[in-house]
Formats: sequence, C-alpha cells, structure tokens
Amino acid sequence: MVNQALRLTDHRLWRQRNSQTDLEAICREKGIHVQYICLEQHESGFIKTHSMTGRIVIYINSRHPKRRQRFTLAHELGHYFLHPYKAQRYRRDLPNGAADSEEAEANLFAAELLMPDIKLRTLLAEYESYHLLDVDIFDHLTEKLSSEFGVSREAAATRLNDISQQLNGPGPNY
Repeated sequence: MVNQALRLTDHRLWRQRNSQTDLEAICREKGIHVQYICLEQHESGFIKTHSMTGRIVIYINSRHPKRRQRFTLAHELGHYFLHPYKAQRYRRDLPNGAADSEEAEANLFAAELLMPDIKLRTLLAEYESYHLLDVDIFDHLTEKLSSEFGVSREAAATRLNDISQQLNGPGPNY
C-alpha cells in the first residue's frame, strides 16, 4: 500500500539539487496548501479538508525544528495519498503516545518519501552490510543521512535500522 502511494507521488520529479525531496512542490502540484501555525507542543501537524471550500490544507507546528516540520509535512502527505477519504484531523503525536495503523503507515510513507530506498542504498553502498552493526559507523551514517535528507537524527536512525535489518536480519535496534 505504501509503495503504491509512493508511485502515485512520482517523487523523483520533486528532487532539489541537494537530493532532498521538495515537499512544497508536491503540495503545489496537488493543490494542497501548507500553513505553519502555532500548535500545542505535542501536536506536530494535521491535514484538513475544509467542508465549505473543499480546500485541502496541511497545518504544521511552526514551533518545531525545521527537520521535524519536514517529516510532519511528509507524514501528512502520507495521509493525503494513503487515506484520501478521511477529512478528520490526523495527529502525528497521539496524546497517549500510541500509534494506530494509519499513523504507522503515514510514518512509513514519510520515511520512504524523504529517504528513498534507492538513494539510501546508494549512500550505503560504500559500507559492507555487516559494518552497519558497528555503533560508531551507525552513528556516523545516521548523521550523514540526517544532513543529506534534511531529517532528524531520530528519523534517520529509524530508517537506517530498518535498512540494516533488511540487509542483516535483526540487529541491535539503535
């Protein structure tokens, strides 16, 4: 399901020179408006279809760091592509910390949109797969991916851990 949605975005069209996915271009192409507003600290953002106008707006917490905002915007695009008929508010951070399946799908979509598998594997090609289990190399790569893709260290580490498990089987779960 997530792979189908990623194909729908044709995200290769929205790459900037620095290889970061241009999320704003995706939104413009799809007619989605993005607004950065002050939200509660626990709330990262949400997507809403306004009932009177049909206008789709993604609201992003302006108080969060830029890299967090990028992930949130990609996450909300995940809701747009994966759950198009839902007009309710989606929240990345649920009050009790639990994530339902739609939130998990939107997170996976965001991770794959921001850090595409093919680009990630290209960056990792210089390392032997078993080196990904080394803590120092993992930390170095996490920082490199965070910088390259404009995402938080946490998002980069999670994605790197997923790729590492695909290559090596279950590892240390950083």
